[in-house]
Amino acid sequence: MVNTQAAAIVIGILMTFLITVLKQVKFPRWANLLVAIVACGGAGVLTIWATGQLSWTAANIVGTIALVFVAAQATYASFWKDSGVETVVNEKTSIFKPTPPEIP
Repeated sequence: MVNTQAAAIVIGILMTFLITVLKQVKFPRWANLLVAIVACGGAGVLTIWATGQLSWTAANIVGTIALVFVAAQATYASFWKDSGVETVVNEKTSIFKPTPPEIP
């Protein structure tokens, strides 16, 4: 395993928390998925740059972004999703809050 790949996996694991902070409660599911993809894409490119392996080949860029995204999704599905922490963090950090129900 190359240093870039190992770093991409570690960054992907850490991205789970950042993605939860960036997601918005009021956004539709597709928009929150787009947030995750864009965040992992940025993290993948930064990982390549930080490890000094900045070769602009499609295989290098797409592979690193895919590793970050897969590691983030695996961490989310395995540990984060059902922990209850995700809901609390997402609700506390959302800028667009859901409107509270009206009391008659």
